[in-house]
Amino acid sequence: MNCPFCNKYTNNKLNFATLFSKNENQYCSNCQKFLSLTEETFENYKLNYFAKYEDIKNVIYDIKYFKDVEQAKKFEQLFAIYFKKNSFDLITIAPTNKTREAIRGFNHTEIICSLCKIKFDNIFFSTYRPKQAKIHNTRELHKVIIKEQYIVKVQQAKTLLIIDDIFTSGKTMLSLAQAIKNINPTIEITFLTLAKA
Repeated sequence: MNCPFCNKYTNNKLNFATLFSKNENQYCSNCQKFLSLTEETFENYKLNYFAKYEDIKNVIYDIKYFKDVEQAKKFEQLFAIYFKKNSFDLITIAPTNKTREAIRGFNHTEIICSLCKIKFDNIFFSTYRPKQAKIHNTRELHKVIIKEQYIVKVQQAKTLLIIDDIFTSGKTMLSLAQAIKNINPTIEITFLTLAKA
């Protein structure tokens, strides 16, 4: 069978023994070296990610700038395994910079989630979100608004997952979490990104 990430042939054979094994993924040995779900704590929030940015930056770049559907689909099995073990009352995505979204014509995180069959609500609105690489050392949080039609949903939720492509400085995540906590101080927030820089 082929590795679900790099699509190269792997010797992993699906048989009675492997069907019920704990190794739910059938990734090749090369992809297994850098793909795994990592969980850390960041500012009292859970942060989960699938890989280090350096290991999959070309994949993310192709999705982000070229809308490469095949590259986005590579994460489908990783998400499926994640959601087998985790459930949330509300799932959303980080908003993109509206200027860059207008230039590209799409929100890449939205495309990744749609192709990977993740049901989410797009609850955030951000007029401007600076590029993370440029503001890495600043302390300012972004101005984020929760769309009016989702306020009640946020107030009623006990758990929330926020999905983004890359965790860089954490400014975006903290900005989003603060906007949520202003409406629902007791909600448990988890972040999930494809990679961590």
